[in-house]
Amino acid sequence: MRHATNRCTTVRPRPLAVVLPALWALAVLVWELIVPSPVHVPQLLSAAPVIACAAGRRTEVLLAGVFALAALVPLDVASGPGSTGYRLGAYGTLAVTVTAGWLAAKRRSRLHGDLVRTREIASVAQQAVVQPVPSRMGPLTLATGYLSATRGAAVGGDLYGAVAVPWGVRLVIGDVRGHGLAAIGTVSAALGVFREAAHDEPSLSGVLRRLERGFGRVRSAGAEGAEEFLTVLLLEVRPTARSPPSAAATPGRT
Repeated sequence: MRHATNRCTTVRPRPLAVVLPALWALAVLVWELIVPSPVHVPQLLSAAPVIACAAGRRTEVLLAGVFALAALVPLDVASGPGSTGYRLGAYGTLAVTVTAGWLAAKRRSRLHGDLVRTREIASVAQQAVVQPVPSRMGPLTLATGYLSATRGAAVGGDLYGAVAVPWGVRLVIGDVRGHGLAAIGTVSAALGVFREAAHDEPSLSGVLRRLERGFGRVRSAGAEGAEEFLTVLLLEVRPTARSPPSAAATPGRT
């Protein structure tokens, strides 16, 4: 059995968030000490925490600040006593950049945690609507897959379900008008009616009538004038080869 679900992962350290700031600080240091130039750019070291913030967490931002400080100290020594204001400006710029990067990484980490929890709740709710189908049901081997039109969602305007009843295995495949999250309410109502009617009705025509009535109640409870319809395919596979399977299909009323 295969069923599409959302799997949320925690934030993991990224090697580039450590390597890139270190290489940047090293490059600025080498440029300042080796390349003869009348223009000095130690303020470029403050870009190291920015690079770490773009790809890493708070720990990587602080580590990038350490790299930049380690490169700034020898530049401070080599600059001589006549550039005190220049050196203070470089240290101040680095301190501000590290602080801002740390706060931004902290906020991103908190937002990521909220997003992970929201996706976990949504995944449970979505699986409650379109429940996973067992790999074996009666004489059948089943496999399912679901791809929603809404990115990140496991449920959209399509539906399927399978239940084992005394008369065999009953299956439903359907499509609700519209797509994505807006159709989940109708999908949930239709599947709820099917699962109940499949156990109560001895014939597929009875299940179909129950679906018609249930869908009519959903439309009545919706917005006035809303055009909604549901197209379903009902299948029944009986346990013996002597009893041929029956099927019924109908579009819902608009």
